[in-house]
Amino acid sequence: PADTRPHPIADWQIFEAEYAAASDAFKSYLARELAVYQGLEFELPEPYRIADNANGSDADRQRIQKLANNKWIGDLLLALVDTYGAKSAAQLENIEIVNLLATLRGGGLYKEADELAAEIMLQAAGRLSLVDPSALWVAPPVDMQLVFP
Repeated sequence: PADTRPHPIADWQIFEAEYAAASDAFKSYLARELAVYQGLEFELPEPYRIADNANGSDADRQRIQKLANNKWIGDLLLALVDTYGAKSAAQLENIEIVNLLATLRGGGLYKEADELAAEIMLQAAGRLSLVDPSALWVAPPVDMQLVFP
């Protein structure tokens, strides 16, 4: 079936402006966000795609890809735990996030990939809130009236 998910970044010009004005901590968060989107197989403009730096051996990558393609889920999960299990989500490099999420989706584990992506983004947002508390805060439009209970 065709992928009908709306793209999480609707306007790349706005994203580029936010990225250009962002603090270093917020840029790291945005890079993590892009890694998650790429891992979830959303199309990104070339300048924002994370290039595969061939972490790990080709044999391991081919083995994991074969397990995903053949939908051998039990063996796939064991291989992923062997490859990524020693690291927390915060310790994963962006390319590892891309590969991990794409592999889960390739194995038909869409819900699990989405849940892992949400966990990765939640942890990244938590870390960002400690070093740059106002980075994710967006002021409401001037003409909007806030109503509190």
